[in-house]
Amino acid sequence: MRTVVALRIVVLALACVVAAGVLAFAVAEPARMDFVAQYAAARLVLSGHAASILRPDEILAAEHAAAPARTALLPFVQVPAVAFLLSPLAMLPFRGAFIVMAIVDALLVAAALALLPRDGGSRVLLFAAPPTAIAVAQGQLTPVVLLLVALALRLGPRGAGVALGLTLIRPQTAPLVVFAGLIDPARRVWTVIGAAAVVALSALVVGVDGLARYAVIIADASSWTIAGTLGLSGSIGWSGLARIIGVPWLGLVLPAVCLVAGAVATLRAPARDRASTSALWSLLATPHVLMHDAVLAYPAVLVISSPRRPWDVGSTTAWLAHVLLVPAGVLWSLVVAVASWAHGRSAR
Repeated sequence: MRTVVALRIVVLALACVVAAGVLAFAVAEPARMDFVAQYAAARLVLSGHAASILRPDEILAAEHAAAPARTALLPFVQVPAVAFLLSPLAMLPFRGAFIVMAIVDALLVAAALALLPRDGGSRVLLFAAPPTAIAVAQGQLTPVVLLLVALALRLGPRGAGVALGLTLIRPQTAPLVVFAGLIDPARRVWTVIGAAAVVALSALVVGVDGLARYAVIIADASSWTIAGTLGLSGSIGWSGLARIIGVPWLGLVLPAVCLVAGAVATLRAPARDRASTSALWSLLATPHVLMHDAVLAYPAVLVISSPRRPWDVGSTTAWLAHVLLVPAGVLWSLVVAVASWAHGRSAR
């Protein structure tokens, strides 16, 4: 039986890769995807110029060399450790590396869905949902974070703590997830170890002074929420909705409110659900989140779904509507968060 399930997962993963490849190559050129910035940074690390990943002009030059169609800067905002971890991919031509990343992402999502606790939701439906397709088609890192959250829900205190700490690999959505590990005495030290590993590897790549420059880059990236640049038209966070209603500053205020609410919800959630609760609230507590980030809602959606309450179907529909330019993403995340809180109370 396990062999059959594993085979189905692999087949689904490969099918998702094919679909994502069609989307990426026929609809949007890989040169327009975030992966080009990650590849450029990995290429610089591979060539011995790790410090250059923090210099926009060097990143642009590497992007253009990898994909000549790329003539405008796509900033590299991942932690420096990511450039090091992806450097083996930089040995491949850009398109080849992009295909490998898509395959890896699909397998990571499939593995995460297989590891998540068995509830009433449809893993197959979520595997085919827009967040999965877009994460795979764009070569994003969010499948890695989803797998870490799934591992935190499966492993004991040590492994779970390390997994939660390692989610710092994507700092935009990390604060609440790391918080979920820090508030558990059995996981606290291991969470710190996981987070410290990301910081230490980043320091080895760009140096301690480079970490300070990276902090400035991240602070500058927060200005995108107000300026409405670099992908905010597809935001499933408060920033996109705030710009639609003409009050851009709400794109910072509402995430701050949700950060506090998410911390409270995580603190009050049952210990077994804290990783999924924090991952879900991270979508609401981060100003700049895009459709691929919504894979972090999968654990919570599966927990509250049942044949009588098909939250998996509702979520997939809401995400599809958002892709079709109906700004339902952030509001649906809020609805799911409230439903998850109610489910936790009823389960006590």
